[in-house]
Amino acid sequence: MKMKKRQPSGTGLPVRNDILRALLNSEYKHLSPELEHVHLKRGEIIYQADQRIDHVYFPETAVVAMIDTVEGGGTVEVGFGTVAFDVAVRIPYWGSRSELIEVLDLARAGQVEVATQRYSLDDGPKAYEALAAGTVRGRAVIVP
Repeated sequence: MKMKKRQPSGTGLPVRNDILRALLNSEYKHLSPELEHVHLKRGEIIYQADQRIDHVYFPETAVVAMIDTVEGGGTVEVGFGTVAFDVAVRIPYWGSRSELIEVLDLARAGQVEVATQRYSLDDGPKAYEALAAGTVRGRAVIVP
């Protein structure tokens, strides 16, 4: 069965952002008067560290990335669709809201085991070295 895509009132255009499309109708109805379609140029910076966030963006056809400065002055880019050293940072955007809630409930109940090795942002290069050496059990997770 093909689901009908939500269309903002008066536009006839489908909502192309997965987050907005996943909202309950009542949530979307409450939020939609505040939405504004904005065109951004490639490479345009929408947020900077320590800057007040005045707007929230819901990309439709974009690659969004965060660029961070690391020790030594280099930079690392992470985000949707970007790959650094053959490793990607991902978030789940599969399944329905209820399915994701079920998976989280299973994890809280201790029925899901995920092997991870945590590294600080400063130890990020060590995580890449461990990945290259094949010594990481499960997933390497770099946290700020």
